Amino acid sequence: MLFAVATWFAMSAVSPTPSDVVVLRTIPSHIPDAVFEIVAKPCKGEERRIATRFVKSGKVVIDAGEVESEWAPGCEISRSEKDSSGSAWEWELGIENSNCSFMAQPVRLASDLTAALVSLQCGFEHLHRLHELLGLVNGKLARIWVGRDYGGPSWSLVHVVPMPAGRDNILFTSVLSFIGGEQEDLFDVTRVQWDEKGLNMKTQPEPLFMVIHGTVKDIANGRTLQSTITAPEKCRELGVFVLKASEYPKLKPNGFVVAQPTPSESESPKLLNQAKSCGAPPDSYVKRAR
Repeated sequence: MLFAVATWFAMSAVSPTPSDVVVLRTIPSHIPDAVFEIVAKPCKGEERRIATRFVKSGKVVIDAGEVESEWAPGCEISRSEKDSSGSAWEWELGIENSNCSFMAQPVRLASDLTAALVSLQCGFEHLHRLHELLGLVNGKLARIWVGRDYGGPSWSLVHVVPMPAGRDNILFTSVLSFIGGEQEDLFDVTRVQWDEKGLNMKTQPEPLFMVIHGTVKDIANGRTLQSTITAPEKCRELGVFVLKASEYPKLKPNGFVVAQPTPSESESPKLLNQAKSCGAPPDSYVKRAR
């Protein structure tokens, strides 16, 4: 069943009102003349639900259903100044002191299956991200994978990786970083890919490489070394963490490592050189951790 509805589009000359359905983004699907349409629904109370629906020939396919995001931003909505043709946060939604940014991108799961990867970044001082992969499975829209931040001072990233035969994988990076804290940090990268037999997403740990600046017995010594390396202003964004060695199979399971982890072996030498220019120990080295 197809159903035509009145919506507010990005190119409209009039700003959206709280009662409008606002089209945030359309993502091409694998079906000709059909798209995933991500919308902000009319405001209820102080919330706008974000929903994904399937549209064919300009009309919503009611039989496919719709999937609402787990998070509901506030009612205010505007184009983000950071918008860059779909590659950056495209919309700002929310209320004062509690805003959300939105972005969406296509993911080619198989030759006959495209999905929409929708990400929300919400908060004020501490931002958290939610990533939802939405696709058409057996004719119905479904949430087929979700990536969330850890609790606490954490963040996450999704990176769509083109693979052979025109398919995409997703690399999901999740980080918990207690800068100066008494707990160890967490850093993980997971590869997410479509399982055609199971009609779902399967995950597996991604190989990790580390620029290791030292192995220490306790977190306090690790924080001291971390602070030394990242003290210069140019070095504050190096991504140096204090990690529990036993969490990574190819490291000796003793104590903690002060390290810069990355899934890219080719990136490791660059990270090493950057850290050495910031006062990292001269005997810092690269090692595969997983």
